Amino acid sequence: MAGPTCILLLNAGAARILRDVDRDGHAHGGDERLAHPVLPLRALMADRPGRSFSSGSRGQRSAMVYGSDPERDSERAFARTVAARLEEIAQDGGIGRLVILADPEMLGLLRDVLPESIGARVVHEEALNLLNLPEPDLPAALVRAMADKAPGFAR
Repeated sequence: MAGPTCILLLNAGAARILRDVDRDGHAHGGDERLAHPVLPLRALMADRPGRSFSSGSRGQRSAMVYGSDPERDSERAFARTVAARLEEIAQDGGIGRLVILADPEMLGLLRDVLPESIGARVVHEEALNLLNLPEPDLPAALVRAMADKAPGFAR
């Protein structure tokens, strides 16, 4: 697909969308950052679970277990936010090819929520978290990650 190459760097706490990336790993079309605060579990589960009457017992109550994993739900919501932002950029013609380098868990969550219109633009995805890499080292790391894996990885 013709158009600029974008690279998404993603983990549970942040996303970075590098636009119009050249074969040297430099973004010429912008560098957008999305933050997702990673709250401690005690903050996500601040409310105690309810209590219910046990079946077959006389008036005894027991604590109910949580119906879902609050951390996973929070990460899933962030993946939806990132997918929606990618869709907006694509509608404006800002994504021709997309490379996704993400934390393994977030990569799986993103795959689940990525619209087909964006999925068709993905030329490479890899379970690789580069978000904590020092800024001067990032272009070289992107080039290494893309070597022979993303066709058309050029400006």
